[in-house]
Amino acid sequence: MRVSIICPSIDLVVDPQNDVDVNGANIALWIQLRTYANHPAFESLELFLPPKSLLIADDVAKFAQALLEPQNRGKGKLSVHSVYALGDIWADGKPRILHTDDLWALSRDRHLRDTFAKGPIAHICDTHCLGHFALHRSLREVAHLDQVEGDAIIACSRATAAAVDDAYDLPYKVLACRRRIDSGDLRPAKPGEKEAARARFGLPQGMPLGMFLGRITPAVKGELTLLVDTLVGRPGGLIVTGVTNMPGYSEVLQGYAQMRGVADRVFFHGRIPPSDRAAWYHAADLFLFPGDCVNEAFGQTTIEALACGLPVIQSAWDGLKETIAEGVGTHVSTIAAPAPERLEHLSVALETPGQFLALAQATVVDRDEWYAAYDYWIASEEKRKVGGSMARQLFESTFDPPIIEAQYIALLEKCLEGATTGQRKSRRVEPGPLQVDYSSALRHYTSVLWNPSFLFEETEKGKAWRSGGEAPYMYGELEPILDPELMSSIRERVGHSPLTATQLSIALSDSITTDRDVWFHAMFLAKQGFLTLRHDIPLSRNSPV
Repeated sequence: MRVSIICPSIDLVVDPQNDVDVNGANIALWIQLRTYANHPAFESLELFLPPKSLLIADDVAKFAQALLEPQNRGKGKLSVHSVYALGDIWADGKPRILHTDDLWALSRDRHLRDTFAKGPIAHICDTHCLGHFALHRSLREVAHLDQVEGDAIIACSRATAAAVDDAYDLPYKVLACRRRIDSGDLRPAKPGEKEAARARFGLPQGMPLGMFLGRITPAVKGELTLLVDTLVGRPGGLIVTGVTNMPGYSEVLQGYAQMRGVADRVFFHGRIPPSDRAAWYHAADLFLFPGDCVNEAFGQTTIEALACGLPVIQSAWDGLKETIAEGVGTHVSTIAAPAPERLEHLSVALETPGQFLALAQATVVDRDEWYAAYDYWIASEEKRKVGGSMARQLFESTFDPPIIEAQYIALLEKCLEGATTGQRKSRRVEPGPLQVDYSSALRHYTSVLWNPSFLFEETEKGKAWRSGGEAPYMYGELEPILDPELMSSIRERVGHSPLTATQLSIALSDSITTDRDVWFHAMFLAKQGFLTLRHDIPLSRNSPV
């Protein structure tokens, strides 16, 4: 198979030998490029770059050397071209696969394929996330095009595939194939390695430690104050390590840990080179991932944790729902309320991280379940040992890179075979609305579907707030979205008696404030632990709705 990729810059890919950010999407692209350039199933990789990326020949040579394994250098397995040469290269009419790295570029590459292809080209597209306008616009632009045999969107999870299929009527088959990880030296710790890693990183010996590793931001990952709250009144410590992608967020977490009285048990570390990943996993006893943002579709670090033999507690969210099994860790129920209408309409004008951050406020990782899971795993070293052993077995049987690689190559072979038939099917699908329909994606991401009969109850933290204690924290970007008066009204009403989402909306919605606005604010308070969202108790017959 011959593969073409149009890449905005070679800076977007990751050379794992460098000191680079932990970024799942970049690592995933790097792994794909290495497969195309080195695996025997692929004849060659054609990489098309903007002319500016070709100006420094030494950089291109260094990139090519890092990409190609020594035995494949000088054999024509990799060719690098200006994007202006696309038509000339494709003029040979040879069968190809055109790989698009993310859905936001689907319409761009479909246009180029349809314009310049002289032979059969199967257009396949990877996925990284859903729920933002740049992606929505791209999918909207291809919705009315002809269906071409062999074209496919390869989603990184079944949940993502279902969300794409449900939200968009596209002229592409939607398939699911898990991502590979760069497993490298990721393996369970040997005797003495945990102690050595902790000594190296300045971590306490003997204390059970949970760890979050990844980009530190509530805008594209998850709200990490939940992890800080988990330590209040409970044993153990917390490692938070990775690049801070939201300016000031690490400082917010440190200040929050101080306020909650657990700062001496929360250990922050910033950017780490990939070569240190294994040591950090070895230093930990438990991996923690409360993903709640539509940007999070797979959870690459979860698979790395499994490879290193760590039990996992994580939200049941999109692809995360498909990565751990009973005995290996705990999935925690995750619920999202429908986004306010104004957020959907304003998606055309908002920056992508702002969309992600706003949406995440309507998503709740069930705190009671989370705390119970933590209590279960942190209390017993023997349980963690057994769970860690099962985690490694799960990795080897399901997520080991050669297994995923074989599945991926088989999918591409079928796509290319379909493209050679030349079959096209005309479509008459009108483009959908301009704004993003967030709810279509969210109902596939969550593990519990939203129901207006869910019950909101006040917590001890909520009672303290009503008495003048700690108030909800709002990131600066959220201040124009969240109405303090509406939150106060919710606090007072739920403080007197538990209320369903419907009861709250009847009491507080009006000609300007919609049901979704009320639910959004109530979910924000539940997300921060001032309310509890009860999704497991049926209403009595006498409960008003």
